[in-house]
Amino acid sequence: MQRLIQDRTPEQLKMNYALWTRQAVSDLIEVRTGIRLQVRTAGKYLKRWGYTPRNPLKKACEESPVAVGKWLRRPVRPYTTCKNPVLLRTLKRVLCCAILHGRIN
Repeated sequence: MQRLIQDRTPEQLKMNYALWTRQAVSDLIEVRTGIRLQVRTAGKYLKRWGYTPRNPLKKACEESPVAVGKWLRRPVRPYTTCKNPVLLRTLKRVLCCAILHGRIN
């Protein structure tokens, strides 16, 4: 399991996760061995193996002037009624990244 986690991403193993989380590790163990672990137990294994919780590295998607300009020209912004500034910034960042990577027009 450790080698798989170290050498591959969940997406490469056809899992519905972008990063290795405790839940992703728990699911991997279940698929490979048939043993279902609680998320907390998977976290204990990860800690024992030397993995520590980290926030993902931020990519500069939101700083791309092309993506930001394209996003600003979009006629419909469904989240403009959002009152939570943190959520609003996150939604903008996600949309800019999606536009930059061609996932939405």
